[in-house]
Amino acid sequence: MNKSKIAPDMSGVNKTMYIPLYGKALVSSKGLFLSDKCAENIWSSEGFSLKGKAKSKWLAYYMGIRAAVFDEWVKSLSADGALTVLHIGCGMDSRATRVGTRATIWYDIDFPEVIEERKKYFTENAEYRMISCDVRDLCWLDSVNACERVAVVMEGVSMYMSESEIKALLSAVCESGPAAVIAEEAERQNSKLTVVDKTAVRIKKCDLSGTVMDFGEFSDIEISLLGLYQPENAALVLSAVQALRSIGIEISDAVLRAGMK
Repeated sequence: MNKSKIAPDMSGVNKTMYIPLYGKALVSSKGLFLSDKCAENIWSSEGFSLKGKAKSKWLAYYMGIRAAVFDEWVKSLSADGALTVLHIGCGMDSRATRVGTRATIWYDIDFPEVIEERKKYFTENAEYRMISCDVRDLCWLDSVNACERVAVVMEGVSMYMSESEIKALLSAVCESGPAAVIAEEAERQNSKLTVVDKTAVRIKKCDLSGTVMDFGEFSDIEISLLGLYQPENAALVLSAVQALRSIGIEISDAVLRAGMK
């Protein structure tokens, strides 16, 4: 790893990459969920300013848990043989370091300004590559040299894409040669694959105090995080709650509403 400084002057979607970086650095420093010395080093050297809920320890814990789950999924796939990993919207994540790239061809993919920052800390080699692009411009797939098995990792990315863009992306990955393993892995683990219907989100109020929304069986759900994409994030959480309830896990409405708010 190089030790150059990042000039944290990005805005919009790219700026949000520092939130999961902080979360992974925090939980790693506390010995919780995952070990990520790389995230710790980058965060401590940058000191990027996060405010309010973006620096919530609970959000940080969620980021750590989510990252650990994705890590284990990729590890389980790579244990079965040669694998190509397409890590879409990688931000400053060091998953390739945490999981390891033995028996894999790993591609970290993000906007040009993000990849430019990554190159100050990560170095390409025979097993690890970075692709600078807007993933919606599907010509980036021409740069991928894939093996027979491909894992598409999209962590905290889908809320920034429309349903049609996601379908086009996954279809292009499948049609480019090897089949993506998302549905295959779900079937292998006897897990139902749920696609969130973002069109079912109904906004009832949206201002600087937060948002009130309906989604499916859930009415008048209050969320205080600001951002036009937050109701779609909430829809993902509510869909997960529905899935957990369907297998007998009890999550009360009171707990759900308190957690969402």
